[in-house]
Amino acid sequence: MKRLLSGLAYFWVLFTAAVWLYVSAEILRDPSQWTFGMGLVYTEGRAGLWVTLPASIVALAGCILMWRRNAVGGWLLVAYGLFWGVALVGDVVREAYGICFLGHKLLWLDILVIQGVLGALFLLVALWAWRNRNPAP
Repeated sequence: MKRLLSGLAYFWVLFTAAVWLYVSAEILRDPSQWTFGMGLVYTEGRAGLWVTLPASIVALAGCILMWRRNAVGGWLLVAYGLFWGVALVGDVVREAYGICFLGHKLLWLDILVIQGVLGALFLLVALWAWRNRNPAP
Protein backbone atom coordinates (compact mmCIF):
# COMPACT_ATOMS: atom_id res chain seq x y z
CA MET A 1 0.00 0.00 0.00
CA LYS A 2 2.85 2.38 0.84
CA ARG A 3 4.42 1.81 -2.58
CA LEU A 4 1.10 2.51 -4.29
CA LEU A 5 0.64 5.78 -2.40
CA SER A 6 4.22 6.78 -3.12
CA GLY A 7 3.73 6.01 -6.80
CA LEU A 8 0.56 8.10 -6.94
CA ALA A 9 2.24 10.99 -5.13
CA TYR A 10 5.24 10.91 -7.48
CA PHE A 11 2.90 10.70 -10.47
CA TRP A 12 0.88 13.71 -9.30
CA VAL A 13 3.96 15.84 -8.63
CA LEU A 14 5.63 14.92 -11.93
CA PHE A 15 2.39 15.45 -13.87
CA THR A 16 1.84 18.91 -12.39
CA ALA A 17 5.52 19.81 -12.93
CA ALA A 18 5.12 18.87 -16.60
CA VAL A 19 2.01 21.06 -16.79
CA TRP A 20 3.92 24.00 -15.29
CA LEU A 21 6.75 23.49 -17.78
CA TYR A 22 4.24 23.45 -20.65
CA VAL A 23 2.58 26.62 -19.34
CA SER A 24 6.04 28.23 -19.03
CA ALA A 25 6.82 27.39 -22.65
CA GLU A 26 3.50 28.84 -23.78
CA ILE A 27 4.09 32.01 -21.78
CA LEU A 28 7.52 32.39 -23.40
CA ARG A 29 6.03 31.78 -26.85
CA ASP A 30 3.42 34.54 -26.60
CA PRO A 31 3.32 36.38 -23.27
CA SER A 32 0.62 38.84 -24.37
CA GLN A 33 -1.92 36.00 -24.60
CA TRP A 34 -1.38 34.65 -21.08
CA THR A 35 -3.29 35.43 -17.96
CA PHE A 36 -2.29 32.88 -15.34
CA GLY A 37 -4.89 32.43 -12.64
CA MET A 38 -4.66 29.47 -10.30
CA GLY A 39 -6.46 29.94 -7.02
CA LEU A 40 -5.04 32.91 -5.13
CA VAL A 41 -2.17 33.21 -7.63
CA TYR A 42 -2.92 35.56 -10.51
CA THR A 43 -0.41 37.00 -12.98
CA GLU A 44 -0.41 38.40 -16.50
CA GLY A 45 2.16 37.97 -19.27
CA ARG A 46 5.74 36.99 -18.47
CA ALA A 47 5.15 37.52 -14.76
CA GLY A 48 3.58 34.06 -14.82
CA LEU A 49 7.07 32.64 -15.25
CA TRP A 50 7.82 33.73 -11.66
CA VAL A 51 5.23 31.17 -10.57
CA THR A 52 5.46 28.34 -13.09
CA LEU A 53 9.22 27.93 -13.48
CA PRO A 54 10.13 27.83 -9.76
CA ALA A 55 7.19 25.51 -9.10
CA SER A 56 8.31 23.05 -11.76
CA ILE A 57 11.96 23.21 -10.65
CA VAL A 58 11.04 22.64 -7.00
CA ALA A 59 8.76 19.75 -7.93
CA LEU A 60 11.32 18.03 -10.15
CA ALA A 61 14.19 18.57 -7.70
CA GLY A 62 12.02 17.37 -4.83
CA CYS A 63 11.07 14.17 -6.66
CA ILE A 64 14.65 13.40 -7.65
CA LEU A 65 16.02 14.08 -4.17
CA MET A 66 13.21 12.19 -2.45
CA TRP A 67 13.74 9.23 -4.74
CA ARG A 68 17.46 9.34 -3.83
CA ARG A 69 16.39 9.30 -0.14
CA ASN A 70 17.58 12.83 0.57
CA ALA A 71 15.61 14.66 3.26
CA VAL A 72 15.84 17.96 1.34
CA GLY A 73 13.62 16.43 -1.35
CA GLY A 74 10.92 15.81 1.21
CA TRP A 75 11.08 19.40 2.39
CA LEU A 76 10.89 20.67 -1.19
CA LEU A 77 7.80 18.55 -1.85
CA VAL A 78 6.22 19.71 1.41
CA ALA A 79 6.75 23.33 0.33
CA TYR A 80 5.44 22.59 -3.18
CA GLY A 81 2.32 20.86 -1.91
CA LEU A 82 1.60 23.49 0.73
CA PHE A 83 2.06 26.39 -1.70
CA TRP A 84 -0.40 25.07 -4.27
CA GLY A 85 -2.73 23.53 -1.70
CA VAL A 86 -3.09 26.78 0.23
CA ALA A 87 -3.42 28.80 -3.00
CA LEU A 88 -6.25 26.61 -4.30
CA VAL A 89 -8.09 25.89 -1.06
CA GLY A 90 -7.61 29.52 0.02
CA ASP A 91 -9.43 30.67 -3.09
CA VAL A 92 -12.30 28.29 -2.37
CA VAL A 93 -12.51 29.66 1.19
CA ARG A 94 -12.39 33.25 -0.12
CA GLU A 95 -15.23 32.53 -2.55
CA ALA A 96 -17.28 30.76 0.13
CA TYR A 97 -16.84 33.76 2.44
CA GLY A 98 -18.05 36.06 -0.33
CA ILE A 99 -21.09 33.87 -0.94
CA CYS A 100 -22.04 33.42 2.73
CA PHE A 101 -21.31 36.82 4.20
CA LEU A 102 -21.15 39.33 1.37
CA GLY A 103 -24.08 38.08 -0.69
CA HIS A 104 -22.12 37.30 -3.85
CA LYS A 105 -23.77 34.97 -6.31
CA LEU A 106 -22.19 31.62 -7.01
CA LEU A 107 -21.57 31.37 -10.74
CA TRP A 108 -18.94 28.68 -11.00
CA LEU A 109 -19.67 25.91 -8.48
CA ASP A 110 -17.92 23.34 -10.66
CA ILE A 111 -14.72 25.43 -10.72
CA LEU A 112 -14.79 25.75 -6.92
CA VAL A 113 -15.21 22.00 -6.53
CA ILE A 114 -12.36 21.30 -8.96
CA GLN A 115 -10.13 23.81 -7.17
CA GLY A 116 -11.00 22.24 -3.83
CA VAL A 117 -10.16 18.75 -5.09
CA LEU A 118 -6.89 19.88 -6.69
CA GLY A 119 -5.97 21.78 -3.54
CA ALA A 120 -6.71 18.68 -1.46
CA LEU A 121 -4.47 16.60 -3.74
CA PHE A 122 -1.61 19.06 -3.28
CA LEU A 123 -2.15 19.05 0.48
CA LEU A 124 -2.12 15.23 0.48
CA VAL A 125 1.20 15.30 -1.38
CA ALA A 126 2.55 17.68 1.27
CA LEU A 127 1.35 15.32 4.00
CA TRP A 128 2.87 12.31 2.21
CA ALA A 129 6.18 14.14 1.75
CA TRP A 130 6.15 15.19 5.41
CA ARG A 131 5.67 11.60 6.55
CA ASN A 132 8.33 10.26 4.15
CA ARG A 133 10.82 13.14 4.15
CA ASN A 134 13.54 11.11 5.83
CA PRO A 135 12.87 7.48 4.91
CA ALA A 136 14.94 4.67 6.34
CA PRO A 137 17.45 3.16 3.91
